[in-house]
Formats: sequence, structure tokens, C-alpha cells
Amino acid sequence: MAEKMGCRARSGRWFGISVALVVLQACESPPPKPPDFGEDWKPINVLAEEPMQIPLKEEQALWTYQMLPTDVTLRGMLERWATEHGGKLEWQYPTDLTLVSALSSVKDNNIQKALNVVRHTYEKQKLRVRVLSNKNLLVTQRP
Repeated sequence: MAEKMGCRARSGRWFGISVALVVLQACESPPPKPPDFGEDWKPINVLAEEPMQIPLKEEQALWTYQMLPTDVTLRGMLERWATEHGGKLEWQYPTDLTLVSALSSVKDNNIQKALNVVRHTYEKQKLRVRVLSNKNLLVTQRP
């Protein structure tokens, strides 16, 4: 029985040594190869020897009076327009109104032309919009 115990002890040692060798071999494996980008790959930040002129595209001026994605209601939009015109909004209409798709055509730097589209769009609601002499916008209901 002692012989069997010695055999088990020896086989256990050999097992431990073989596990250690396998672990050490795993640590010595070569690093993975970098991915192949193909022939179209170009390095970035390649600098030229001489400076080149790049023509600048002239920025198109933004319209002052237009409906923006941040506008939620007619009152909010006209309040912004009044501020951009240098005045304030005087809202005397009984309710606020939602914005409609017809207002997306408003793109102008002339407040009277922009307000004409608003007047036409809200004609059924009897909306009256006027620019006062002090640059304020007055919104009332027509009789």
C-alpha cells in the first residue's frame, strides 16, 4: 500500500509540473498580428512640403425671420421675432396658437413680408399682427 501512495504522490507532482509548463508556454505565445486594412489604407496627417490655398465657401446669411425647430407656438416665435426686430411682443389675442407647416415657407429678412405669411396662414383665426412705431409687435383678434 505504501508503494501505491508513493506512486500517487509522484504522479501528482508530474501533473503539477506539466500544468506549470503549459501555463508558461501560454505566456510565451507571439502577439497577435495587426489587422490588414487592405490597399486603400492611407496614413493620416501627411503634411505637404508647400502650403496650398483652399478656397473658402461664402457662408449663406441666415434669415432673420423664419420658423426654427426650437419654436413651439406662434406666440413664442413672434416673441423671438419681436426681440430680433428690436421691440417686444404685445399679445392681446385670447389664446396661443400652434405652428403649422405653412410657416416653414417663411424665410425673410423683412419683418413685414414675414408677417404677411403669418397673417395669411392664420386668416381663419382672425389674427391681426401689426408692427407699431416703437418696433413692438401687436397681436390682436379681428372683429
